[in-house]
Amino acid sequence: YAEFGNQGKYRFFVAYSELLANRSDSFQTPYLGAGTGSLTLPSNWLFPAVAQAGATRLNFRVFDPVAGAGSVYSTSGVLTPPTAAQLATSASIRAANVPDFQNVYLSTKRTRVDAGLSFNVSDKLDIPISYTYEHKSGLKALGAVTSQVSENSVILPTPIDFDTSQANAAVNYKFKQLYLSVAYYGSFFTDNVNSTTWQDVADPTKSATLANAPSNQFNQFTFMAAEKFKHNMKLVVSGSYGRNTQNDPFLGPSTAANGQLAFGLPVPSLNGLVVTSLVNAKFTAKPNKKWNLVAAYKYFNRDNQTPVNTYFFQDANESKSGASPFAGLYGVPATLGSNTNIYQNRAYSEMTNQADAEAEYEIAKKQWLKASYQWQKIDRSCPGAWIDCSDAARTDEHT
Repeated sequence: YAEFGNQGKYRFFVAYSELLANRSDSFQTPYLGAGTGSLTLPSNWLFPAVAQAGATRLNFRVFDPVAGAGSVYSTSGVLTPPTAAQLATSASIRAANVPDFQNVYLSTKRTRVDAGLSFNVSDKLDIPISYTYEHKSGLKALGAVTSQVSENSVILPTPIDFDTSQANAAVNYKFKQLYLSVAYYGSFFTDNVNSTTWQDVADPTKSATLANAPSNQFNQFTFMAAEKFKHNMKLVVSGSYGRNTQNDPFLGPSTAANGQLAFGLPVPSLNGLVVTSLVNAKFTAKPNKKWNLVAAYKYFNRDNQTPVNTYFFQDANESKSGASPFAGLYGVPATLGSNTNIYQNRAYSEMTNQADAEAEYEIAKKQWLKASYQWQKIDRSCPGAWIDCSDAARTDEHT
């Protein structure tokens, strides 16, 4: 951290920091390509199965020479030891697959740079500006399901590689009992690895893909005004307007095996947009030594303007079959299967209006009589969607 300035005129600072999180030094995986978004199995990988329990039943106990050589119950309920041929088959699987497991060091490193400038134009006006950049990279373990064949669970060394930037700027003005401020805040998140693809341990000819967190941006403008009247009254009004956007491309049908996206995607990306607006006002007064008065109002509107689309998809490991009773109706495809999911994204919006009033009166030394009132109305909606997103579209409370 370094700082340089001239008191009462300007101040400049810059800072750098690192944080290393060591997660595991004993993690092992057979997957090649750790640190990338594509994880593949070695070419010599064999289907893991305990031969005496079933040559086509995935069973990782085969990797343990003791557990993999145990007796099993036959269909008639008789405990039967493995044959020499079955033990030899299990041994060959261990000989091929166990050496494929390699140590992968799991750790993440967070690097951050901060810089800022505060410029005092005069004793009444100052302009602070700051910027933060943060990068996080490394590997972490993630449990996932290879849904292409038999819902086989795997622990993947997934890559972490994203950047976050934040910017702040403000203009502050002070004159006698008046304080004014307008400011900007921006947050920008970029994920440099948009997905992770891995081969199925039961069938390396098939793979599954998992999306990572999408990149997004947030921009917000705020204001605040505070005025002190005489010595016993104060009014503070503040507000903000922000826009949150997310428009990373969806993972397309090419990443979904077995026809999960048999009807494709209605749009290539979400085109997500949430607009937030806020107004706060608070008035406090102390007419005399015995009275304290407070009045406040709050307006908050979370307006989700994300377009609503209808998505058709098959559950994992399902191919389209049968005929849906909705086929050809309401604009859905005529070839819709009876096992096809129909889903719409829900653009949840919420608007809050709230008013508060409070009065305190000192009836005796250190004894107060207090009365308060609050009104709150919340409107919730999912415009454009066919499904309600809340149990109550409106709540109206008086306390």
